[in-house]
Amino acid sequence: GGYEGLVSMGNNLVIGFIERNGGSTLAARGEPGIRVFNIMADPLAFTSFAGFYPFEDGACCIADAYPLPGSSSKIAVAERSGFPNDKNKLSQGMPNNRICIIDLNEKNDDHTFKKMCLANYMNVADPFDVDGNGVFTYAFSQWTTEQLMIYDEHCYIAGTDTNFPAVNQFGLIPAEAPDLGQTFDTRWMMVCFHDAVFAAGAGHFPDSSPPALSDAPDCGEANSCPKGSICLAVYQQGMGPSREMLFGSSPDVPAALAHKCLAL
Repeated sequence: GGYEGLVSMGNNLVIGFIERNGGSTLAARGEPGIRVFNIMADPLAFTSFAGFYPFEDGACCIADAYPLPGSSSKIAVAERSGFPNDKNKLSQGMPNNRICIIDLNEKNDDHTFKKMCLANYMNVADPFDVDGNGVFTYAFSQWTTEQLMIYDEHCYIAGTDTNFPAVNQFGLIPAEAPDLGQTFDTRWMMVCFHDAVFAAGAGHFPDSSPPALSDAPDCGEANSCPKGSICLAVYQQGMGPSREMLFGSSPDVPAALAHKCLAL
């Protein structure tokens, strides 16, 4: 694969992400991710190998990358996959398009970058029903995700490749869209978080992982917990892959998966 994410980090440094290993000689090398390089901008020269970027399950390729505001080491990476049945047969959960944060100074023993994934293009909360369709979740499913821009510490802008003239998901003709050649099948979205998730100083890589819900002690038949904790019911959310979440303080919730003691 060629380069897909080229990120200017200041001080004449550009970080270059190889797009993918699949379809190239890199695929047979068994490397733990795609290669990332340190590149001098002027005069142009490769300086060193920076590390491997590992994909999430189901993803194959880099779509784009962008530095976090005010950071000289943190990068937001948009990764993507293809479509399971082709570009005109979309389904929730696919393709696997996500934004993950890496820090050039945070790597594992196998030289892969540590990651924190914080956005899923196929599951964007839409609490104000911006598109007016009565559904409060949006899926950015157009073929294919490409541009990524971190607008500020709270928001990002994502765009699609034009893929002109190969892709025309809506079957448009030039008479219906006078500027079809310039704006062919391109989509954009802007998504904002309440928290400053793109802040340079955000704790993207904590020293220790938070305790797993499964490790919390059970409330027991008496629904009792040690002092300083509370008994909470846990239930499965949605019809897809199992996801557990806290439901409430009542121990009598129907169909609860478990009752766990959690610290106040």
